[in-house]
Amino acid sequence: MNSHIIQAFACIGSAVWMCQIFEASLVPIYELFKMNVEPGYIEKTHGYVPETAYKNPLRNIVKQLSAKGQIDPTVESRLDRYIDSRHLLVHRWFIQKGWPADDDVDGWKALEIQAIAVRDDAQYLARHFLGYMAENAEPERARANPEEYLKRIEGLFHSRIGN
Repeated sequence: MNSHIIQAFACIGSAVWMCQIFEASLVPIYELFKMNVEPGYIEKTHGYVPETAYKNPLRNIVKQLSAKGQIDPTVESRLDRYIDSRHLLVHRWFIQKGWPADDDVDGWKALEIQAIAVRDDAQYLARHFLGYMAENAEPERARANPEEYLKRIEGLFHSRIGN
């Protein structure tokens, strides 16, 4: 196997791994959000993340937030772009772009570039949402000032996000 093919597959692997980290992190963050902003949800779940939550596609989470007006359009757009970019890499590249010939260095490079972009996007989004929670969801702060804590949690999907 040519080195440019190996490099493309290595980039795909790192992209898929980072996507898993981001999406596996966002699920409990979203569940914590719902436990704080949806009346009765914490009682329903007893404060635990339901196992079925990890089967909820990211696109559905974005749609649910949007339907309730709980997400800023900029954040929604950023997540939608990530989802589309990931879907292209993981599910649609072969269908839309075909399989490059072994000696098609440019074809494999395009796939590598897509994978790197998806990986970097997933990493940025993971750091954004995890960083927001680390800064704003500290339990002592919640106990000391529950109104401020709730306001910060409600602002999770309204937080300033880069392009």
